[in-house]
Amino acid sequence: MRAGTRPCPRCRTAMGVLRPASHDRTEVDQCAACALVWFDPLEFDGLDRVAWVQLLLATADAQQHAGQPAPAGRWQCPDCAQPLQAVQGVTRHGRHGGMACPQGHGHVHGVAALLASRGLLRAPDLAERAALGRRGGSWPCLSCGAPVAAVDEHCRYCTRPVLCIDVARLALALGADDEA
Repeated sequence: MRAGTRPCPRCRTAMGVLRPASHDRTEVDQCAACALVWFDPLEFDGLDRVAWVQLLLATADAQQHAGQPAPAGRWQCPDCAQPLQAVQGVTRHGRHGGMACPQGHGHVHGVAALLASRGLLRAPDLAERAALGRRGGSWPCLSCGAPVAAVDEHCRYCTRPVLCIDVARLALALGADDEA
């Protein structure tokens, strides 16, 4: 199936095509409705630093404009409709989760998994949780966008761990790009 004509693995909405800058002109599919990104085999590894920054920014923007989280249910490969399986990916930054086609057609990631793959996430510390609790607010789950309270260890909607962006590591990573 061609990029941009695939249904989203989670909500079945037609995905659009993202063309982040890359030395090999990699195209990835993104769902505007739920901000997921589908990678065909080898696309994940075909993105350079600039392309990763563009992809992360586009995905974060899509998540801000996405509707309500998609209903829980069976995630399907957009090519063969087989149920996706939870997988552990490994990069030089550590392990991260995702969902992959058992037939090898590709894998899907949300904002949290993309950031985790670059080593830019961590669990919120006690001070951050306390500040959020005092404000009586919530922040969006980085996996599905549902509201997460200060006391939550896991998202009540998608059950994934509550994570936040490691701003210090992000600043270091962006500074490293200036030296490259």
